[in-house]
Amino acid sequence: MESGTAGGSVSFENGGNAGARARIGVALALFVIFDSGLACSPLPKIAPDDTPVRTIRVLGETGFQARLIGEPSIAQPQSGKQLTCLRAFQGRVYAGFGDWNENTGPILLVAYDPAAHQFVLGPTISTEAIDEMRVIGNKLFVPEVDYSGWFWHHSDVHVFDGDAWSFLRIPRAIHIFDVAEFQGRLYAAYQYNPSNVLDGMHRIAAFEADQLVDPCVLEQNEAGRIFRLLVVGDRLYAMPQAGSPYVFDGRSWSRMWAAGQRIAIRSETDGTRAVVLSRHDGNEAYIVTAQGEWKHLSQARHPVDVKFRDGAFYILDFSLSEGVILRSSDLKNWDPVVWFTSTSPATALETLDGVFYVGLGSGELWRLDAP
Repeated sequence: MESGTAGGSVSFENGGNAGARARIGVALALFVIFDSGLACSPLPKIAPDDTPVRTIRVLGETGFQARLIGEPSIAQPQSGKQLTCLRAFQGRVYAGFGDWNENTGPILLVAYDPAAHQFVLGPTISTEAIDEMRVIGNKLFVPEVDYSGWFWHHSDVHVFDGDAWSFLRIPRAIHIFDVAEFQGRLYAAYQYNPSNVLDGMHRIAAFEADQLVDPCVLEQNEAGRIFRLLVVGDRLYAMPQAGSPYVFDGRSWSRMWAAGQRIAIRSETDGTRAVVLSRHDGNEAYIVTAQGEWKHLSQARHPVDVKFRDGAFYILDFSLSEGVILRSSDLKNWDPVVWFTSTSPATALETLDGVFYVGLGSGELWRLDAP
């Protein structure tokens, strides 16, 4: 692996105008980071008592309080401000941005540090969006879902061990959709283009050290993009853009049948059970058992994100202007934790130290504090 790019910190401790000064401050801070690699000076905060453009309001008498943390999307290119995903790692909440259907990017990875009450600026990643992040072992993995350079010579999986960034490189890959650890090996799902053409072979391959080994071609058409990898029990699932998943038992791949499976947008596992969110005429949720059964989850009407934390699965369900966070420890009984309304679509969920973090498509990051 090769060394990546260092980041810096942006403090949002001081009050002040939430608009232009914050944006100007971030622009100056980015100049300092990329010029010298040093930490930034404190910047004005998007203060909770300022009226934001978008608003989350808690419904009912649950005791939860919604608070605006800030708008980390102001550090992104003008067309890449949509907050796409959240992932907790070593006490921070990392936020991904962009839209690879709109060819945005490159994307600056941003993390929120609750202990320090500040945003931390990570490396700039040559991708049109950060579509998914994974924590495997003690490392954070960030795949380049759509390389934002001019030529498709390679794409990278960026890796953070808590101290330094590095990357794993896949030659001639124009999309890296997901990574997963299975039977002690790190696997990547990617689209391989040997001659700079728009279509290509959709592969699964493993890394040994920093070398790609045992590539397997699962599909050779655009609809065959392998969007998500998922490990449940002794099976590795590869979920394509259309149709049923592929299954790997450690020796060979096979195709299974799963009713209703379409584009897998999110997946989360505890190792023996999993929840998969897919898109087909709206979003749907499925439960995956260790025995290989796929069951439709009817309690989630419009699921957009799922996380497994502290022995329970959490689903963020959002439609029109109303959302709910559902919780289940047995995948049978799903209880609503908190209902809320939002003037911008809720796109991402994370929970850390008892606090729910909700990302909005507008680029804002909110926290929902329990009573």
